[in-house]
Amino acid sequence: MSNIIKKSDIKTQNRQEYKPEKDFGFTFVAISIIIFIAGLMVSLYFSIFTYITLGQVIQLYVAFIIIGLLIPKKIIHKIKIIHYERIIIAFTGFPMLLLTLFFVLNYYIIIDEYKREYQISHFHYSVSRSGAYFKIKNPDEYLWFDAPFKIDEVHSANPTKAVLTIGKGIFGFEVEKKLVLE
Repeated sequence: MSNIIKKSDIKTQNRQEYKPEKDFGFTFVAISIIIFIAGLMVSLYFSIFTYITLGQVIQLYVAFIIIGLLIPKKIIHKIKIIHYERIIIAFTGFPMLLLTLFFVLNYYIIIDEYKREYQISHFHYSVSRSGAYFKIKNPDEYLWFDAPFKIDEVHSANPTKAVLTIGKGIFGFEVEKKLVLE
């Protein structure tokens, strides 16, 4: 009767030690939200210098959301997050990270540069509004530079010419690189 297995022996043979799996979902969602907030600030800063419309920014963001949703489930399965957390990450952190990289790379990697010259008929600089206002010779055109850090060089107290250096970024969007008042 040595071939008879007791019921208690079966329970001990099939029992495995319980090992709780770490849930990284909350961590990834928190990191995603932090990336979204930081990326939004960086993207807003670089979008000031980039000639891009709001519609184009929205199109890019939607394209990056689609890319985030197309990440294979095998990769996501290794991270141990649930479907809803994956969607939150795909709508917040991932596309904002790509949008921020888009703006930064477009600003720093310049393919072609050229200069535009404007004749200034009226110059006013206001520290309280932290901006510079230019009225060029054509009375229907105004240039408004909303931050003093955009003015790189000032050659005279009452400038008559503004030279704006514009570069074409790696993704094809124009970027304001340098403003010199002469």
